[in-house]
Amino acid sequence: MTKVGLHAIGKSTTLESNKSLFCQTHKASSCERYEVVKIRIEAEHTWPNGSVSPEREAYPGANSWGTLAWTCFTFPETQELAAQLRERTTAQAS
Repeated sequence: MTKVGLHAIGKSTTLESNKSLFCQTHKASSCERYEVVKIRIEAEHTWPNGSVSPEREAYPGANSWGTLAWTCFTFPETQELAAQLRERTTAQAS
């Protein structure tokens, strides 16, 4: 199994409040990749045993890659994708 570290490099400062930028570093090679992620809000859920999970932010799963999250290999590419997503969101809101 490949070890990677994932840390946020921006949240809602350069993007809308539901998008974040992450930097993923492969620990063995120090190779960095970047992710642009649309964070979903999952509603509060009551389990069969009565316990309740509160509303929370959810990171997209593997099947949502390319729809709710994207991987870029350079930071400028990440910034360009973030700008395109911001423009799409603004155009859809008008």
